[in-house]
Amino acid sequence: KDKQTKKAIELSKEFEGSILSSDSISTHAVSSLFAKAVQWQRAVEVIPEMKKNSLRVDLVTFLTAARASADAQQWRRALQVFEDMEKEGIEDSMETVDLWLKIAAEIAEESLPGYAKR
Repeated sequence: KDKQTKKAIELSKEFEGSILSSDSISTHAVSSLFAKAVQWQRAVEVIPEMKKNSLRVDLVTFLTAARASADAQQWRRALQVFEDMEKEGIEDSMETVDLWLKIAAEIAEESLPGYAKR
């Protein structure tokens, strides 16, 4: 896993200085790689690793991590990703609001079975 992390960050750094901007495919590919190919924890962990390597973390990166967490039914971790996104000053989009509402409904259903179906 660490080899995959290093390789993803190397690729992202390589693209950082190219025609691709840090808010395009290069940055998103890193988080997407972990969300799809590895596991949800790595999709979340890639955010601080990208910051540490001076790579821009944007809405799509946070959304990918939140979605990977939600897909793994890690509802509270997904909400933490949204909190971290807010701390970074990244504005919500319709997609983030939609995912947040789905997560909130799942938490409500988990806490109060039958509640979300009303």
